[in-house]
Amino acid sequence: MIELTDLVDERFMPHGHCYFWEPWVLWSYAISDSIIAIAYFCIPLALLYIYLKRKDFTYVWMAVLFAVFIAGCGITHVFDVVNIWKPLYTLDVMARIITAMASIGTAAVLIKFTPKIIDIPTAEQWKRVNEELQALNEELRAQLEESKEKDKTIQAYKEFEKITETLPQMVWTTNPFITNGNKASTGESLYINRRWYEYTGYTDQTPFQEMFIESVLPEQREDLQKQWRKSRETLEDFSCEIQIRRFDGAYRWHAGKGVYIASTNSWVGTFTDVDDQKTYSEMLANKNQELVRINTDLDSFIYTASHDLKSPIANMEGLAIALTKKLITRYTLDDELNQILSMIAGSISRLKLTISDLTEIAKVQKEDADKEVVSVNDMVAEVTSSLDQLMNGNEVVLHKRIEVKEIAFAPKNLRSIIYNLLSNAIKYRSPERTPEIVIETRRIDQYLLIRVEDN
Repeated sequence: MIELTDLVDERFMPHGHCYFWEPWVLWSYAISDSIIAIAYFCIPLALLYIYLKRKDFTYVWMAVLFAVFIAGCGITHVFDVVNIWKPLYTLDVMARIITAMASIGTAAVLIKFTPKIIDIPTAEQWKRVNEELQALNEELRAQLEESKEKDKTIQAYKEFEKITETLPQMVWTTNPFITNGNKASTGESLYINRRWYEYTGYTDQTPFQEMFIESVLPEQREDLQKQWRKSRETLEDFSCEIQIRRFDGAYRWHAGKGVYIASTNSWVGTFTDVDDQKTYSEMLANKNQELVRINTDLDSFIYTASHDLKSPIANMEGLAIALTKKLITRYTLDDELNQILSMIAGSISRLKLTISDLTEIAKVQKEDADKEVVSVNDMVAEVTSSLDQLMNGNEVVLHKRIEVKEIAFAPKNLRSIIYNLLSNAIKYRSPERTPEIVIETRRIDQYLLIRVEDN
């Protein structure tokens, strides 16, 4: 049995005797072996550090054996330095035996795993594989985004179809999921809502082109196809007015609109029933023509009233004056006769005033081109200033409710209207109460109301 004292056997001669204790040889061996030992000891520490940082390392046992082997090599070099001065050959031999066993194990494991280690990709290969994986990842991400966008488009298109089923318009669209590479979709594949079938009476078994062409008024078909062809070539908005046959055979006017959607390379459009509006517009046009004729007749009447009646009325006025003078000269007039003569004079004055008002109306119609923006407050102030004496003498109370402060009108005509209405309100006031006059302006829809009201 080996005892502890046997490990430090003084019978052996220190290795320094082999060097004849030559200093440069002795220290060269000592220093170089020390450096080699330090280097050997650093390698296991590095392997331990790598293992702690990379616990996913596959060949752990091979690394352990390699670390033991390297550490054993380092210990043998330490004993080489120690043995120069202290002959510990027994410990040195034991360390070398352990190192030898570790080296055999390391070699065996290394031989076993060498093919697998060789199969491990190089850094360049890993880089290339990583780049390929990144490229594939980007491609997959792009495909995923494209798939998501397509799903969104399909969902949006389904929502679009759902919404169009509730519309009163007939809706059509070229299929947005077919792109033929041309400048614009050919329009061969179409979506149409249920309103088409309800209106035309066709079923969904009938191709749209056949149903549409047969439903359009025959004499309008060629122009319609030209317009559609032009819009497809230029990508300009499609617009038309055509008559489409209803299921009962009646043709009704429809306004057609279509727009090109670049993102889906498709067209979306509608046909809206405007037959009632068109009929109403024609009726309004006829009414306008009738109003023009009535205005023409009114102009003729006003011309007659303001010219042809002036002379007879002037004669009537002269005859009434002459009759009054004769009666005053020859007779003593009683109250009843004076009242009759006064009524005749008043009637003639009112008739003259009516003709004058008609003349003013004619001027307003003919001078409409002279209109400009007029301040209502300024115009009322101007008129009341000219009526100042009349208003003060009758203690007139004037109320102004001016909501619309400016209007487009011929200034002299507006002045004439306000002047006549105010002056008449004062002239024909009730003697039983203080005159109160209200003048107001306000907006009613697209019209402007000017009101002069008295008590």
